[in-house]
Amino acid sequence: MKKNRPAYQLNVLCKEEDILKLEQIIFEQTTTIGIRRQRMERSILPRTIETIQTIYGNIQVKICKLHGKNQIYPEYESIKRICRDTGCSYPEIYRQLVELCRKQFP
Repeated sequence: MKKNRPAYQLNVLCKEEDILKLEQIIFEQTTTIGIRRQRMERSILPRTIETIQTIYGNIQVKICKLHGKNQIYPEYESIKRICRDTGCSYPEIYRQLVELCRKQFP
């Protein structure tokens, strides 16, 4: 930054109606004297939510279509429940469920 001072970048994603409230918090809690804003747009894939049976019980998955192929994403809350119940790590359970989903929804 100016005069070789260190700098930090804080990024905040929020709803438009929350902008003023969050700017106020940033001004009050940091030393900044200016905030840059930009509007973002989002593109999303068409999706459905399905419940599938696994060795861990029923879980919810999002099924998205891209170029005619299914992309399957296990729901976070389902994975969290399994991790809590089994003591296994999130990445371990996530990988297992993705493999299972690929077999059920080629």
